[in-house]
Amino acid sequence: YCHDDGAFMAIRHARENDVPFLGSCGGFQYAIIEYARNVMGWHDAGHAETDSGGRLVIAPLSCSLVEKTGDIVFQPDTRVAQAYGSLSTHEGYHCNFGVAPDFVADLERFPLIISGHDAE
Repeated sequence: YCHDDGAFMAIRHARENDVPFLGSCGGFQYAIIEYARNVMGWHDAGHAETDSGGRLVIAPLSCSLVEKTGDIVFQPDTRVAQAYGSLSTHEGYHCNFGVAPDFVADLERFPLIISGHDAE
């Protein structure tokens, strides 16, 4: 087993058993990779920071978000919107990677709900 296997197993368990899962930064990135591999059938899905080949569904951001803040907009009627009691928030970031832009359209064709996003 590689050191990521436990994270992927926990995320897959949450997805397959409808267990709420909040993944921020690395947890979110692992969740996207797990989804791409096991729901979309992209067995070569990977992360640009740790993988050298395949479909790098997680890629470097065009502009670093380390120690930045910004607005996040939530989709109505999602658990995160209900938890916040609002359709938006202003949060701090500490990240250099995100969903590869070329992958977003493919991801949106599947039933995964993208419940929040920023202006970019």
